[in-house]
Amino acid sequence: MQEKTDWELVDETSSATGSQWRSQAGAPGEAGTAPGIKQLLRAMMGPWWRWKILGAALFTTLAVVMLAMLTGVFALVAAAGAVVAIGIGKLRQWTRRHNGALAP
Repeated sequence: MQEKTDWELVDETSSATGSQWRSQAGAPGEAGTAPGIKQLLRAMMGPWWRWKILGAALFTTLAVVMLAMLTGVFALVAAAGAVVAIGIGKLRQWTRRHNGALAP
């Protein structure tokens, strides 16, 4: 037979809850923070969420840099191929012109 865990939600007393919200909604210099993105990220990713975001940003940056480098290498190879092709074409044209042949 399996045991089931019964959960019980316990609310704070209304006076404590009211004072909590009043302290958070007070002056901006007070120490209380409203629930926001930090609590959401911590709940989703755990206690080291800042390091995880930094690692993801670093990984993304490195991936973009690698892609840019590969694109640059491809562009250099294509440009070098175009220069060689133009050079070969000009060389063939020059040798035909000075060959003395009447037909191209």
